[in-house]
Amino acid sequence: MHILPGDAGYGSALLGYHYYTWALIGFIAAIVLISAVLLFDRQFEEDKAVLPATGGTFAQAAVWLVIALTAANVVTLLECGFGACADNPVVYELLKRAA
Repeated sequence: MHILPGDAGYGSALLGYHYYTWALIGFIAAIVLISAVLLFDRQFEEDKAVLPATGGTFAQAAVWLVIALTAANVVTLLECGFGACADNPVVYELLKRAA
């Protein structure tokens, strides 16, 4: 792991932090915000006029986003196989093993 003091880190920095640090900040912010939303009792009130039965365009877009991210993870699985990724992957490990 690139977390030791004085380590240059892995990848380029954005506003002084590396991407994995930004990911941690984003995950913590998401946990805090979702926790705050769950504190409101209004979410349990029944109001059928809020969303149509299909969930609306936003819900459908969210489902398609999950499907796209799953497909992208399949590409990563092909590239790295079931082990850790190489520092500079140049071949698809899972396809190389199958051939």
